[in-house]
Formats: sequence, structure tokens, C-alpha cells
Amino acid sequence: MMNTLNLDMSQIQRLIPGFLLLDVNLTIINAGYEMVNLCSVTVPEPFTDKFTIVSPVNCSLHDINTSNKILLECRNHQGNFEATVERLPHSDYILIACTAQKIQATISETHPQEANQSTNTILSDTTKKHTQDQLFMLSAALENSDIAMLTTDTQGIIRWVNQACQQLIGYSYDELIDTEFVNLWHNVENKDPNLLRTYIENYSFFEFELYHVGIKTESKWIYVKGQQIVEGSIKGCVVTLQDITQKKQIELHGYKNAKRLQDLVVNLNDAVLLENEKRQIEIINKRFCQLFSIPYSPEMLLGADCTQAAENFKHLFMDEDEFVRRIESILVEKKHVVGEKLQLKDGRWFEREFIPTMTDRQYLGHLWIYSDITERTSYQQKISEQREFYETVLNQIPSDIAVFDKSHHYLFVNPIGIKNPEIRQWIIGKTDYDYCEFRNKPRSIADDRHELFNSVIQTKELRVWEEELTGADGNLEYYLRYMYPVLDQENEVTMVIGYGVNITERKKAEKAIAEALAQQKELYVLKSNFVSMISHEFRTPLSTVLSSTQLLSKYHNTLTDEKKSKHLITIEKAVHRMTSLLENVLFIGRNDSNKLTFSPVTIDIAIFVNELIEDFILANSGVNRIVSTYEINSPTLFADRGLLRQILSNLLTNAYKYSSTESDVELFVYVDEKKGVFVVKDKGIGIPDEDQNHLFDEFHRAANVGNIQGTGLGLSIVKRCVDAHSGNIDVQSKVGKGTVFTVAIPQNKEEII
Repeated sequence: MMNTLNLDMSQIQRLIPGFLLLDVNLTIINAGYEMVNLCSVTVPEPFTDKFTIVSPVNCSLHDINTSNKILLECRNHQGNFEATVERLPHSDYILIACTAQKIQATISETHPQEANQSTNTILSDTTKKHTQDQLFMLSAALENSDIAMLTTDTQGIIRWVNQACQQLIGYSYDELIDTEFVNLWHNVENKDPNLLRTYIENYSFFEFELYHVGIKTESKWIYVKGQQIVEGSIKGCVVTLQDITQKKQIELHGYKNAKRLQDLVVNLNDAVLLENEKRQIEIINKRFCQLFSIPYSPEMLLGADCTQAAENFKHLFMDEDEFVRRIESILVEKKHVVGEKLQLKDGRWFEREFIPTMTDRQYLGHLWIYSDITERTSYQQKISEQREFYETVLNQIPSDIAVFDKSHHYLFVNPIGIKNPEIRQWIIGKTDYDYCEFRNKPRSIADDRHELFNSVIQTKELRVWEEELTGADGNLEYYLRYMYPVLDQENEVTMVIGYGVNITERKKAEKAIAEALAQQKELYVLKSNFVSMISHEFRTPLSTVLSSTQLLSKYHNTLTDEKKSKHLITIEKAVHRMTSLLENVLFIGRNDSNKLTFSPVTIDIAIFVNELIEDFILANSGVNRIVSTYEINSPTLFADRGLLRQILSNLLTNAYKYSSTESDVELFVYVDEKKGVFVVKDKGIGIPDEDQNHLFDEFHRAANVGNIQGTGLGLSIVKRCVDAHSGNIDVQSKVGKGTVFTVAIPQNKEEII
């Protein structure tokens, strides 16, 4: 096997006319004639004085390995060079092989004489400066180059191939040597393969795109370029090969796409006219000829001039001058136009689209598309008339009406639904989520409606519900909503109709009725409780009065003065008890009928509380169990004297009643400029937890009161008196441990009044 190809400098000049040979200092010590002619390379010359590495960026030759590709820019030549860097074995030399086809063609094809002269000049200089070792290293670089190469003799028989060529063709060195070059190819641009043999035998320069049918590798297209080898006489050809399979596939794909596109355009139902930048017809289909009554086939019109087309066809259109003016305007602007409607004199309607074609900002022409929309326009006109009729009807219905598509987008809303005409137009195509966001309403409204809408879509049944909204004035409004699906012949939902009725007044009436019923029920309960209480509470004192009066009447002559006095006191207590009971009932009645008077005045709190305690002790037969404490930072309190007396009297009465006669009742009074606080504390039976929620209800008594007399009205009266002062009452109680009531009344006159 031949491992090394020994070439002299003239052969290397022919094989790589664009090479540069550098030493370890990056000095150019030899160069191909193309680099000499194009870049004015002189030998020796520093590489960086003549060339710049464009790619990779910010890279020097010291950083580049063998077989790496770079892009060079010549400082005194307009153009870049693609090159491959080879570091020659067993030396510090660097070979740069420039492979730009443009450079090679410029010199070798157009100036062969000049190339030979340059070669001789370089060779003469090189012979003086370089040794045979350099030639050996250059030939080794060719053997290992990425550029696929081979040589043939004058009969077209392959005599040498490098490794890149073996990999490209898919044959070994031994399989290729002594093989006729033309036998490698399937065809030569669809011509007779003998044409290639003729070029080789006549020693002509040639380049072809050849198809190689692979046996060991995939079949591929290869760009082949051949040039004669001359050394005194013609020795054969040197051939470079390049894989262009991907390029050919792209070209084939592009051709197929173009053919497919052309077939599609020709057979479109729309009229199509493609003009180039000179307004010459490149594509026109049969439909275009039919629409415009052109008496020629599309094939006959190819290449025709369209500059007068607007004038020729303007007689077909209602507004002839506008038709011409608009086409001229479109051609000047060169912007995409879509959906333009044109009315013809014969009643037809056309829709026009104009599409300019641009490549790299270069105008290549334009495409006209005309569609006959006469039937569609007529149908749309009928639909528009029907729509207008139904909208007129829906707009007159005194309910808010909305129509939705299957995706819950608005198709229609009447003025009752949305009064503002601009918003009513804006909502079309949008959803309730858009509306809630626009109106700054809670998103939960849209969530609820969407859930109900989906239910209508799934069940295909009517849904009815009530909706509560906040109106523009901030007041609550109530609507009775309906959603009804519209079904087609296949029982599929096509749209959903929603309508609603404002039932705010009805809800108010229902609420008033409900409140009245509740009040009537409450009054009935109160009446029942009152009758029960009267029958129970009045029976005992009345029986006591009756018994005492009967005894006094029957035995007044025999009774001692002491016993008579005792019976009279008993009668007096019974009368006081009934009087107190009646006063409490009357107080509740006045409060329920809104006749309770509230007349706050400035009260000297110390005097008021002391007088109240004295009266309370007298009413309780002189029994004093009250321990009072004062913390008065402000001497007066602004309050209703009568209501405040009711508060403290009832709390003290309960403390006396529900605690042992041997235990004290504590009264704490605190007053400052902001409030008055009254705390009544006892050590009595306490209030069960389950009764504390109903503590201030009329006639309610705790479960643990036993036989202790009471009406269940005292704490209800206290609560109403505290509310009249805009105050607060708090209770803390534990069964068997006692109870603490705390009443706070604000000192602010404006807040109270």
C-alpha cells in the first residue's frame, strides 16, 4: 500500500494553488500562485502583516489544531478565504490550504498563462529557499487533508487517492487504484458517462455533479472538479471531490415544493395572478381568466405585460375610477392588503387580496387573489337582516338578554343587560371574566356563572338561579337568572341564551313579609310567654294579697296590732312586686313599638349612685349587702337617668336574688372623660354556658334558677338600655362561683345621641 505521496513544488502548486506555508515564527516561507496574485504575498513575510483570522474570533494560529477550519481575511484584498490548517508531521511547519472556489476559478480558468508564470516564479524562488524535506511534508499534508483528492493518468485510470477520498467514496485504497475513474459514477448530469471520459482523455478542465451509488456507504451526490497535471508534458488529471448530497436534496425538495405550489395555485377555486417586479405574468390560473372574461388560456398569457390591466378591466366594476386608483395605490405602497370588497356592474361581488413578495428586502413581484363572494355576500345580507330583526325584538324585551357561544363568549347583549352602548359593543367576543375585571367586580361572580354555563352545556337543560349583585349606587340588587341551551338537529349545543329579571323589589317585599311574619311569630311567642308569666307571677302575689285581706277582714277585731302590721307589709310587698312586673312589661312594649324615650343629661355620678343604693336598700326591707367602690376621674357622666337606673337596679336585683343572703354584692364605678364603667359582681349560683347565648332574650331564664322567682325580663331590659346608650355589656360567669356583669357607656355626646 502507498502510504506517502511524494510531490514536487510544481505539483503542489497545481493541487493547492491557494496554500500558505509558515515556519514556527509564523513567517510565510512559501505560497501558492493564487495567494501571490490576489493578496500580493511576498516570501518571506510575517503572516499577521498580510492576514487576519476572522473565525474563530480572537484566535491565533498557535491555538488551532490540525484539520481545523478557519476563515481568513486578506488585508489588501476584498474577500475572505475558507482554509484548513495542517501541522506537518515531524516539523514545526504549518500548512494553510485555502479552498475558496471563487479564488481558484478566477486565476486558473481566466488567466492560465499568468498562473503558469507565477508558478515558475514561485518555484524558482522556492528552489533556492527550501529543501526536499519541505516537499515531503507538503505531500504528507495532502495525504491527511480534509479535501478529498485523487489523480488519474491520461487514460482516466486512478493512480493515487488520499484518505479523505477513500472515506467519501467508500472504497479502500487498493480497491480504487487502477480503477477507471468514470466507473465510479451513475450519471453525469443525466448525460452519457462517456462525456466525462472524453474530458479526461482530452486533458480538459472539468467540473460535474455526479451521482455515486454506494455499496459500502450510502449513495450520494459529489461535486467533482478536475485539472490537468503538467510536468513537461501532460501526466494526467488531479481531481478534487466534495459531498453535495444535502445541497442536492434541498434543491430537489425546493423543486418539488415549487411544483406542488404551482399545481395548487393553478387548481385553486380563487382567481390567482402572480406578477414579477416588471409586472409580467409568471403564474395565472384558469379561474382568473373566467372571472375577468379573458378569452385566452393561462399558458398563452405567461410573460404578458400587466401595466394596462386595470384600464382593461375597469369597465366591469361599479366605480371604474376608484378601481384603477386603488390598484395604483396598492402597487405604490407594496403592503399586504386583505379582504377588500369590490362590486361589479353585473351584480357580482369580488374580494381581493394583494401579497407582495420580498427576499432580503428586494422586491420580487406580487400576487393578486380574487374570490367571487356573490353568494356569500347575499347570504350575509340575509343573515344581517335577520340579525337586525331579532336584535330589535330582543332589545324591546324588558329583561336583560345575553347570547353566548359554546365557549361562553358573548355574542349579543341587549340594552337592559348593559346600558352603555360602548361597553355593550366591547363585550362581544369576551367573557364574564373580562367583564368582571373591567368593572372591578369580584371574580367569584364569573366563576359561579361559568360553572352554571358548563352545567347547561353538559346536561343540555335549563338552569335557573338567583344572583345577588351590588348596583352602581352601592345597593344590593337581586336577579332571577335563566340559561337555556339552543340545540341543532344532532342535539348538539350551538349557543346558550341567558336572560334575567330584576327581582329586587320582589325580594324586598318578600323580606318585609318575612320580617313581619317573624315579628308576628315573635309577638305571638311574647304574648304566650307573657300570658304564662302573668298567670304564674301574678298568681302568687295576688293570692298573698287575697289571703292577707281576708284574714284582716275576718279577724281584724282579734288580731294584734303587730300581726295586722305584718299582713299589711305582706300586701305592700306583693303590690310592689306586681307594680315592678307591670313596669318591666310596659318598658318592653315601649321599646318594641319604638316609643322608648332616650334623654341623656349630665349626671353627677357619685350622688346618682348613692341615691340609687339607698332606694334599693329601702325596697329590699333595709337589707344592705352592697359593697361599693369608686374611681371617678371625671365627676359627671352624660347618660339617660331613667335608663341608667334600670340598668343598675336590675343588675343589683339579680345579684341579690341569685346569691346567698349572707354574701356581699360588689359594685365598682369608674368614670373618666371617655366612658363610664359599672361592674356588678356576686358570688351566687352562676349561669350555665348553654344559657349564656340566650341571656338577654325576653322571658328566658337559666336552667339552674330552681324555685327562685323571676320573669326573665330584667336582663333583656338591661341590654336594651345599654344599646340605647351605644354601650357594651359583658358577662363572665361560672356555675357555683358567681357572675360578673360589666357595662361600659361612652362619654361622647355625639356618639350617644
